[in-house]
Amino acid sequence: MLFLFRGRLSPAGGVGINLALQDAVATANLLAEKLKKGPVCLADLEQVQKRREWPTPLIQSIQVMRWRKTLTGNQNPALIGHMKTKTIGLTLALFFAAGAICFAANPQMGTWKLNEKKSKIAPGTGKNTTVVYSSAFFKTKVTIDGTDAKGKPMHNEWTGNFDGKD
Repeated sequence: MLFLFRGRLSPAGGVGINLALQDAVATANLLAEKLKKGPVCLADLEQVQKRREWPTPLIQSIQVMRWRKTLTGNQNPALIGHMKTKTIGLTLALFFAAGAICFAANPQMGTWKLNEKKSKIAPGTGKNTTVVYSSAFFKTKVTIDGTDAKGKPMHNEWTGNFDGKD
């Protein structure tokens, strides 16, 4: 993917660092011996610049061509506007899908009732006949109703976080 920075193309995805390293090696090869003897002159720096004058626009034009082909499926620059519409639409769709997932109801919240016909709880033991999980200001409230081992009704309430900390 390419980004515009001050009107110039900036390659992303590692291409920029590769070009920078190539430039550094080429510059070192051109100037190393001269720098050992002292300061370089303007003609030496112009030689470095001249070396990069044709590869840079060539690489950038190839990147633009690949960018257009990848994002639009066509090299026609007139389709870039269509590509922007697709990109914005896809971004909005992903945003709303992520929002729907984040704000979806927790499947654990609700009322759970004991089905005594299907229950495998041994007779004479305590039973939680109804358990209600509800959300209460970033915490979970659990209300339990049932009977103890002697058949006496019991009621219990708990509010806290399911964060693994006791």
